[in-house]
Amino acid sequence: MKDGVVRGVGLGQAIITVEATNGMKEYAAVAVTKKAPVTLSNWRYKIDSACGVEWHFNVKNNTNKTIHYVNFRWATMNAVGDPIQCEIQRSTGYSLRYTGPLNAYSTDYNLVNTTRFYNCSYDHSYITRMEVEFADGTLKPLIQQILIITMTTLIKKREFQIISLT
Repeated sequence: MKDGVVRGVGLGQAIITVEATNGMKEYAAVAVTKKAPVTLSNWRYKIDSACGVEWHFNVKNNTNKTIHYVNFRWATMNAVGDPIQCEIQRSTGYSLRYTGPLNAYSTDYNLVNTTRFYNCSYDHSYITRMEVEFADGTLKPLIQQILIITMTTLIKKREFQIISLT
């Protein structure tokens, strides 16, 4: 650690221990993982007066290749963790296809789903499938980890974020 910044030197997990001059100790678990080809950030949602859920987010390309598409699928849940369905389409979960091009190492800001998911009891989601389609025709499925998207309880705007998918 230098200047309070921890830098990973290889893949793996570690426990960092900090000891104050008075002998008190604090611990933090860290994991260094391979960076995903895509990072989703500033993910937030709002529910309109007709119970339509509108998601907003940013997509960042972490590779040296142009991305044509990113395909997402997430499960939609209520506040107690039960799956819920769209009251109009009667489908559980939600699928979205981001269309680029998204150039190497660039970010597309403030994306919005155009088709709403209608259910007033929506609270959070689980990403269940994601794949990246590159301009050169290669496909990178990201199915090793299912991420939980939860709303930040301290913020009334119902915001949540995804740091990275691996």
